[in-house]
Amino acid sequence: GRSKEKRSDAPLVSIGLLTNELGFIRRSHFYAGNVHEADTLSDVLAYVLQHNGMIMDAGIATRENIESLAVAQVPYMCVVRQGFKEHQTDFTQAYHFVHSCSNGTKYSIWLELHQHTFEVDGQQYEDQLLFVKSEQKKAKEDSIIQGQKGRFEKGLNAIKESLLKPRGHKSIQRVNQRIGRLRARHGKVSKAFKIQPKYDGINVLHIDW
Repeated sequence: GRSKEKRSDAPLVSIGLLTNELGFIRRSHFYAGNVHEADTLSDVLAYVLQHNGMIMDAGIATRENIESLAVAQVPYMCVVRQGFKEHQTDFTQAYHFVHSCSNGTKYSIWLELHQHTFEVDGQQYEDQLLFVKSEQKKAKEDSIIQGQKGRFEKGLNAIKESLLKPRGHKSIQRVNQRIGRLRARHGKVSKAFKIQPKYDGINVLHIDW
């Protein structure tokens, strides 16, 4: 895990923490604030080799880091960024159970296990992929998507309204920059929108979506 702290008179820094299975900190290290989290694995790999394995979150578990652990024969458990679309996960044959929360809420979870083979420098390795379908996770994702959709459309309307103002930004370059930044901020939903600006050759007159 990493934590960042910034004071007005100090540069941004990150602290990396390696804990044992009980949560006690075993090693720590300070990094520059702009360090990529995935690049910190090499600093603790020698320590991990002396122990029983490693549990990582998605910030550490890049394809390169997973391959490094496999080559070093370090057992690992992690959340991964990859979608592994080559595996069919319709969950029709999945293991199903109902999870009961401490507040009394109950929701269904489905688990499906797949074997995954990958190659590093001509050597074959195998790990296990556990796909999870969760009603509560889906509800949370749906809420995030709806929130991003609303903010994305609000941003488009702001751009559209600025075209009607005497001092609003209307140039093709400026409007495209604003649309590009808006898409970058709302990556989960922006691909679902087809934006159609209307030009007069110099300025944008109107946008539809």
